[in-house]
Amino acid sequence: MNFEKRMIFPAVLFLCNIASAISCFAAGDWKRGLYWAASSVCIASVSA
Repeated sequence: MNFEKRMIFPAVLFLCNIASAISCFAAGDWKRGLYWAASSVCIASVSA
C-alpha cells in the first residue's frame, strides 16, 4: 500500500469531520450533522 505523507493531515481532518457528523446526528442535531458531512465531502474532494 502506497501512502504519501502529505495525505496524513487531510485524512485526520476527514476523520474528525466524520466523527463530528456522527455525533451531531446521534444527538438529533440534523443541521450541524449535515454541515459536518458536507465539510468532510469538501475535504475528500479537494485532497483526492
